[in-house]
Amino acid sequence: MEQKGTERPVQRPQDNEKQKEYYSGKKKRPTSKNITGSTNEKRIIYLSKARGGKVHDKKQLDEENLVEYIPELLLRRLWRCS
Repeated sequence: MEQKGTERPVQRPQDNEKQKEYYSGKKKRPTSKNITGSTNEKRIIYLSKARGGKVHDKKQLDEENLVEYIPELLLRRLWRCS
């Protein structure tokens, strides 16, 4: 299984606090982030809620409970391979 963070540009929010939340230091503009989980066959099995660009991918991944979204059959295969 593979997890990736994706970052997309968004229109700059008018509210000052929201501007800080959505500003990505990496992209130097306001962005929205998602975490995706996919199988080795490139089948997407998880898409997280969008969050502001300020949140680090690792922090967002830690806060998501990905295990509940992985089908049980796939989990069995993953445990056998490792």
